[in-house]
Amino acid sequence: MRGFIDSGAAWMRPLNEFRDWLKSIREETSMRDGIRRNDSIGPGPFNSEARKTILRRLLELEKTVGHRLIEDAEISYIQQQWSDKFDVTDSALAIAREFGGRQVP
Repeated sequence: MRGFIDSGAAWMRPLNEFRDWLKSIREETSMRDGIRRNDSIGPGPFNSEARKTILRRLLELEKTVGHRLIEDAEISYIQQQWSDKFDVTDSALAIAREFGGRQVP
């Protein structure tokens, strides 16, 4: 990505910053569950608040760069996964609606 940016694709700079931010938060224990998916103790998947923050920042990034980065069907799938795990208020769909122009249920 750096090569593209250096070659003049400046619109990709925010994508690079988002990627770097994701890399930085993956080690933050406050952003992770304390139980791994195999039920062992240790840094597990991102917790619910971190997931919401990531989705919100991704949708903000879409507006910044002017390119669709996640499809409505993917947001619906995320909501399905979240509903199975922790979310009873359809947070992913609500977050998507905050950004308008989305055809999510």
